[in-house]
Parts: sequence; C-alpha cells; structure tokens
Amino acid sequence: MLRRAAETKLALEPNVERAAHVSAAGEAVLDAPLCSRGEYLVLHLRHYLGVLLLPLLGMLAVQDVARLVAPDILDGPYAVAVYLPPLVIVFAAFPSLLRRTWETSPLETGALRDRLEEASARFGFRVKEILVWRTGDMIVNAAVAGFLPGLRYVFLSDALLRKLDSDEIEAVFGHEVGHVKHRHLMLRMLAMLIPLCLWFLIQTACPEATGRMETMLAGGAFGGQTPTRLAILCGLGLYVLVVFGAYSRVLETQADLFGCDAASSHNDARHFEVFISALEKLAAANGIDRNQSGWQHASVAQRVDFLRRTLVDPSRGSRFYRRVRMLNQMVVAIVLSPLACWLLIG
Repeated sequence: MLRRAAETKLALEPNVERAAHVSAAGEAVLDAPLCSRGEYLVLHLRHYLGVLLLPLLGMLAVQDVARLVAPDILDGPYAVAVYLPPLVIVFAAFPSLLRRTWETSPLETGALRDRLEEASARFGFRVKEILVWRTGDMIVNAAVAGFLPGLRYVFLSDALLRKLDSDEIEAVFGHEVGHVKHRHLMLRMLAMLIPLCLWFLIQTACPEATGRMETMLAGGAFGGQTPTRLAILCGLGLYVLVVFGAYSRVLETQADLFGCDAASSHNDARHFEVFISALEKLAAANGIDRNQSGWQHASVAQRVDFLRRTLVDPSRGSRFYRRVRMLNQMVVAIVLSPLACWLLIG
C-alpha cells in the first residue's frame, strides 16, 4: 500500500522532481524528501549561477571603480595591475565563497568524521573543514576546493552521505584527496594554457610564421581577419573537447587509483571493491549509463575495468603512474617553452 501510494504521488510530480526521486532501476526512493519546482530551481540557481555571478559582479565593480578613478588606466599597460590583485583575491577566497553560496554545515562529530580525519592525517592532507553540502537529496556528489590548506574545504552532498556506506564515503573522499595530492587543479589550468603558450612559442621562434598564416587565410572567401579568427576558435574548441578532455580523463583515473587506497585497514582487493561499489552506486543514483563516457570522465564501465585489471596485475598501475608523470612533465614543458625560447633567443 505504501509503495503504491508513493508511485501514485510520483506520477503526479513534474519530470525533474520524478528524476530526483526515482532510482536508476525505477524504484521509488521513499525516504528522500520531495521538493517543489520552485525549490528545485532555487537550489540550482544558488549552486551553479551564484558561484559564477558573484565573482563576475566583483570584477565588474573593480572595473567601474578603476574607470571612475583613472579613466584611461584600463587602456594602457597598467590594466594588468588593476585586474591581477582582485583576480588573485577571488581565486584564493573562492572556496570560502563556495561554502557560503551553497548551503553547507560542518560534518557532525562522530565515527564518520573521525574516520575521514584519520584518512586526511594518513595522506598528509590538510583541510580547514569537511562540510555537508545540503541539496535536498537531489545531488549525489563530492568536491574539494582550495589550493591553500587554510582555505580548503571538502564538500560531501547529503544524498551521497545517505546512499553510500562509511567505507564507500571514505573511498570517495580519497578520490577527492587524490586530486589535491597530485595537483590536478594546477595541471588542468596549465593544460588550458597550452594553445596560448604554443602560439607565443611560434611568435617568439618564428615571428613571420603568424603573418604568413594570416595572409594565407585572408585569401579565402571571407577576406580580412575573419578566417583567422574562425580557425583559432575551431582549433581551441577542438583542443578543449578532444585533448583537454582526454587529459582530464587520465587525471580522473589517477584519482581513482588514489581513492582505492583510502581505507588502509583493508587488503588491496577490498580497497578496489569498495571504490568500485562507490562508483557503481554514484552512477545509479545520478541516473548515469555506466557505459556512457563524459567529457572529463571515462565511463563507469571503463573505470571499473581498469581498476579490476590493475588489481589482477599491479604492475599496470605502476606503468600508468609513469605515463601520467611523463604526460604531466610534457604539459609543464610546453607551458614553459615560450619563456625558455625567449631566454635562448634573447
């Protein structure tokens, strides 16, 4: 009777609400709180738009003040001096902004918190606070934000805490720690700079090459600089979708391997099985097809297959780490190449 009543109620809800309260297997989630369409909209506006809007408004305010005090300052070489300090401040304070924009509260004292703090100490991972990210049980996810330990927060959504057991939560926590320990945020930022750095390298090493390319493209049907701009936009889009996406998937796999070592009290097989279970549950809870790949994430099936193969053959993990280390070194080398070229030529 209770099951039938729940199904009847779900049938009357909007599609977005039904998606939030029906599992991947089609089962009604009876213990999940229901929310109205308005609450759903406010939640997502606050969680996504608010995070982007506040820093943008702050930068626009800095720009307006600069133009009011010194109208021509943004048109000269001192523009960097105007924008750089607030950008650094926004970047450093972003985790605190995130904590206040999202609805969060510290993870309560207890066995789970003690366990995660022990894992942090074991990995040498300093975090200011472990927070419960309150989403009305609509988001099953975890995140870490902050370069500086004093401004670093780990976010665990309420739905994740409800759907996963302690072992699995610790494994997911270990995955997020892995991103920080392997400096993935910095590496992703450097990878995004690669097209610009390669352009600077070409201009430094062969200044006439860019002029020749512009002249060649300008001979097209559009004329002027339009073909050059289109070529640059298409090249950037292709790089972000293909190269950056593939690199991000490699880093996610590295974080997966780190997450498998989150629970030191278990043997190696148990490590992997716990993390695999967490991956499968997260995919099911978020309604994700386990065989579907994302832009920055391989499919759950591919990630599970890699972990199982690594469990059978540990040398596979060692080889993977060596390849990732070489790949990261190549990213850093490319980003530094314009400076190295300028020093050699100069």
